[in-house]
Amino acid sequence: MRLFLPLFALLALAASPDYISASRKVKRIESGKSPAKSRISFPPAEISAFLSAKAAEKFPGAVRNPSVQLGPGTVAGKAMVDFLKLSHSQGEEPGIILSHLLQGARPVEVFVRVHSLPGGRGQVDLERVTVSGIAISGAALDFLLRHFLLHYYPDAKIGTPFEWGYRIEKMELSAAGLRVTIHE
Repeated sequence: MRLFLPLFALLALAASPDYISASRKVKRIESGKSPAKSRISFPPAEISAFLSAKAAEKFPGAVRNPSVQLGPGTVAGKAMVDFLKLSHSQGEEPGIILSHLLQGARPVEVFVRVHSLPGGRGQVDLERVTVSGIAISGAALDFLLRHFLLHYYPDAKIGTPFEWGYRIEKMELSAAGLRVTIHE
């Protein structure tokens, strides 16, 4: 029964029309089949459904209730995160003291600014991270980035320009969603 309910919730979410629509758009972009100069829009509901399904798939039991709020060039993400379960999913066994500090789900908020740069490039700047309402910075933030973000996404770039890839010319964020423009 413990496995059945999360699996059922994931299947129901993955079968949602918003998830299906977002998945089709992502696959079309990744396959290179989007026509030149096309604009592909992802409304907030599609983004939330897609991210929720991907979080449940990649971080089962460790990340719950993810949500995003979009603004002009900004993303505010929220989720309940159990860092100990994330560590276990990486095959790591933190020491006893760190295990006690990491144990239990905590509300995490991440605020980033996304810049679309000329030449099919972008940049993501981390503006703020809070865990249980406490701003995280310095060595603690470096620890979270190294041991969690970069472990799962080793090619992630924070604060430095990178290529969007997939023939993406630019990405525009607004409260209405994400719009991706494909290069010629």
